[in-house]
Amino acid sequence: MVNNPRRTAQVATVAEKSDNNIIQKFGRLFTFGMFIRMLDTTQTAAIGKSPILATAHETVRTAFDKRSTELETELDYTVIPIQKLVRVQLGSALLSAGYAATR
Repeated sequence: MVNNPRRTAQVATVAEKSDNNIIQKFGRLFTFGMFIRMLDTTQTAAIGKSPILATAHETVRTAFDKRSTELETELDYTVIPIQKLVRVQLGSALLSAGYAATR
């Protein structure tokens, strides 16, 4: 992709800010989490507990906890009750069924 000087001079969209500030950080957390799970299960089962794996686990877990706390403080979100989500999904399904019934 060719860099467009006009494009980089523009103000970032909400989606671009979200991708840069949240999604990438979440992706890193996901990788840390998968590594922690690997250390918890696969490696331990294969070779048993070892001091090196215990140290690696502690290091990665500390980094994971620190980064997840930082991300949580940066996020601007509102918790949506599950009942509200279910109502929206049910309402959508009923509207779709009503539309399908008339066709």
